[in-house]
Amino acid sequence: MKEMVRRDFCFKIKGITDVFAPNKIIDGYVRPYGEPHMWISENITKDNEWIELQWENNIDINEIHVTFNDNVNEDLINLHHHHTDFPVIPELIKNYKIEVYKDNKWEIIISKKNNRERNAIFKNINKMSVCKLRINIEATNANGSKRAELVEVRVY
Repeated sequence: MKEMVRRDFCFKIKGITDVFAPNKIIDGYVRPYGEPHMWISENITKDNEWIELQWENNIDINEIHVTFNDNVNEDLINLHHHHTDFPVIPELIKNYKIEVYKDNKWEIIISKKNNRERNAIFKNINKMSVCKLRINIEATNANGSKRAELVEVRVY
């Protein structure tokens, strides 16, 4: 696997695949198990990439959990002699915003810059009543992935 890490490669499959489809962020898995369990966007552009959760009726939210891809294939042994070529996992989302659709408009409720964590937990969001939530991804770390990679979103 080491030869393929952070390199684009091409292969042909028969039919359509949903390996990195948006619905993977709500399938209950936070690690690869039998297949990847995450969404991967198209290349991030100046307009950013985003993914949206939508409910038929408004729901009250008080807590949001977001799990980003921190590349579980990376060999990160916790010894002093081991060094990587990067200070932060390149695939990890660096800058993002979380927005809710309220009163017929999008409202930013969380804005994060220079993220270095796999798990982001936001509590006490004051039980907002919303029908949509969007994660707007602006950049990955250190010239990292060209695409946004999100493992899971949970809303309570």
